[in-house]
Amino acid sequence: MSVAARIALGYFVVVCVVVAVVAIIHATHSGPDASLAAVWAIAAALPGSLVVGALPDIGVVGEFLLLVVVALVQAGLLYAVIRAFGRR
Repeated sequence: MSVAARIALGYFVVVCVVVAVVAIIHATHSGPDASLAAVWAIAAALPGSLVVGALPDIGVVGEFLLLVVVALVQAGLLYAVIRAFGRR
């Protein structure tokens, strides 16, 4: 596995773990800390996660799934950029 693939996969895994932890916190807690936990998921997937805030309400599950999709797209872009600059 190339270095670019490891970095992109590592980024994607970290974002998925953060989103999973936030989803668990959101499902098990109802206090003010649970609503603030989503900020960590959005911060982990920046800058693509800003799209989630611009969309109309798609529900909590839809937002978490969209964050994972955004992270996958960003991991692909990260892989492509690292490969492109690594060839020089």
